[in-house]
Formats: sequence, C-alpha cells, structure tokens
Amino acid sequence: MVSNYDIHEHSHRFAAWAAARASSTITCRFKVSNGKHWIESVSKLYDCRLGVDHLPTAKSFDAVHKSWRRGIIAAAQESGFQVTHGIAAKLINVYLKAVFVHDTLADNQRVQVIHPPIDRLLIDELARAHPELWRGYPRAWSKFSSLDYEKTISLVRKTLGNEHRLWCIEKYWFGSQ
Repeated sequence: MVSNYDIHEHSHRFAAWAAARASSTITCRFKVSNGKHWIESVSKLYDCRLGVDHLPTAKSFDAVHKSWRRGIIAAAQESGFQVTHGIAAKLINVYLKAVFVHDTLADNQRVQVIHPPIDRLLIDELARAHPELWRGYPRAWSKFSSLDYEKTISLVRKTLGNEHRLWCIEKYWFGSQ
C-alpha cells in the first residue's frame, strides 16, 4: 500500500495534468511537471485539493484568484517561463474544474463561482451567440493581462445574467468540432 497516496493526491495529480495540458500553448510550451509544480507552489491553491471548504468564499474568490495568478506567474518566472495572466488563469481554472465541478458539488456556493476555462473556442461561440457583448472581443486568451482577464470574467457574468453558476457558460464551448 502506498502510504501518502490518498484520493486528494489522486485528484490533484489528475487535475494538475489536465490543467497543464490545457494551458500550455505554442508560444508558452511547458511540461506537465512544470504546471504541477507551479500549482503546488501557490500554497492556498494547492490546499484546495483537500476539499471544497478550502476554496475561497464566493465574496473573496476574484481577489484570491488574482493573487493565485500572480503566484503562478512568479513560480513560472523562477522556472524560466514568461506566463501571462491568461495562461495562469487557465491553469488555475482547469485545475479547480477537474477537482470540484461535478454533479455532487455543482450547486455548492464556492464551486459556483469558480471561473471557467477561457479559450478562443468559447469566446468565438460567445461572439456568435451574443454579438452585442462579445463581437470584436480579443480572442488571444493566452496573451491576456490581468485587466483583460478580469474584463472577460465580468462579461461571462453579464452573459449569464441571473445564473450564478459560472460553469454554465461552458454550454457555449463546443471543443474542437
């Protein structure tokens, strides 16, 4: 029996793998081990693997997310990588999605405010479905500054209206059709 391997570590490894694969780009290519290390270097983010009670509250989520992005960027710089807020956000968002956004936790208030992974496919479809909000919006998520990213999440909320479960925006994400 492996003594230090529990369901939290199992979930963490899968989520870190998924997040690193999803957020590595042509202009910022890094290994899964790098992404996993960056997640683990941001202690409050890494602690989230222990359960939903370790997620920030709905009220503090955006501010905590910004500090996590800064932590990811700093850890990446120490590894010799230039990571943007867009890439850091996708690393965080896919990680949290893989750990928490599933049928047993989907309506938890802390899970509802987890930011969705943002990419060109999602933005393209949002621009088609909601041109009044998204037409002409920048598609280069991997180049987003902090302000660009925060504006995007604000538009996600505006698009959803009264729907408070941010993961619901992914009804517009169709993958690689």
